[in-house]
Amino acid sequence: MTAAPVPGDMLSAVTAAVDSAWILAATVPIGDVVEAVRRSSAAMILILAGPELNPVDRAALIAAIGPLAVELAPGQRIGALDLTREASIADGVAAARFLCEAESTTGQVLRIA
Repeated sequence: MTAAPVPGDMLSAVTAAVDSAWILAATVPIGDVVEAVRRSSAAMILILAGPELNPVDRAALIAAIGPLAVELAPGQRIGALDLTREASIADGVAAARFLCEAESTTGQVLRIA
């Protein structure tokens, strides 16, 4: 898998703030991300789609989150942050915490602009 850059400060901040989830930076090909999610045993999986991910890969990833949530339930949850270049670290961390702490929530994608 080739990593699509998620700004290092954002990835580091989210990883430091959330210890209850497996944090996965989106990579290409997206099929590899889907397979990694399927192999994971983590109770909560949080995918970060950074601003450098190309539009087609971003759309494919976002489209996969809902079906993956259905496939993984009820034992696992999944969420994603769709990060723009303008996304602040504080907003990214707050959104990550929300998705990870909202135990009845799965399959959500939050766009952070």
